[in-house]
Amino acid sequence: MPQLYSAIALAFIPFLVTLIIRYRHYFLLFYRAVLVRRLQDCLTGISREERAFQYVLTHAIPGDPHHILETFDQWCYHCEYLSNVGPHKGKILDRLIYENTPLTVLELGTYCGYATILMAQCLPMGARLYTVEMDPRNAAVAEKVELIVGASEEVIPQLKEKHSLLKADFVFMDHWKRCYLRDLQLLEAHGNQRVLCCPQRREAQSPLNLSHGGQSKCSGLPAAAESP
Repeated sequence: MPQLYSAIALAFIPFLVTLIIRYRHYFLLFYRAVLVRRLQDCLTGISREERAFQYVLTHAIPGDPHHILETFDQWCYHCEYLSNVGPHKGKILDRLIYENTPLTVLELGTYCGYATILMAQCLPMGARLYTVEMDPRNAAVAEKVELIVGASEEVIPQLKEKHSLLKADFVFMDHWKRCYLRDLQLLEAHGNQRVLCCPQRREAQSPLNLSHGGQSKCSGLPAAAESP
């Protein structure tokens, strides 16, 4: 009987090796995003986002948004994995902002403020960026930025009354993917957007992975991961 178990185990080895090689990126991502994160959380006593913030404060040039983003990218590549727009998709987002020259921008999902800084530095004088974040700890505030704390489905219907945002020229969605369609429909129902941009999912051909016949002009950022 032990010999039978050994033979079965040996038969599965080629399959396991093939599986690991084929999905090595996801295994590495799990290792860096989950295992390393939990170990560092225990050792340092602070969250991954706080560690990234401390690194940027220590190494970035104050007041230089380009260098701040570069420093953040370095931390993500060489220290710990942290999901963000990244330099490649950042260039596309940068181009979309310049092409549309919006005076009002609505961002759903602030997180560490990477896209917030990226978009704020591209906005013309007098422009305003409203960024919505559920977690009050994930805040990035600048001269052109107004942070709104709350769930997007609660904030969107109140944008006109509470925040005097009659219409957003540009909307960037980078929060929960399952909320994209719902929030797009809310925005359209309240007449709050002109151009919509959101990261594409790997399995999607459209930014929302759904056939939506609304009035929005949609642009999608590529789904390729920025950090290994």
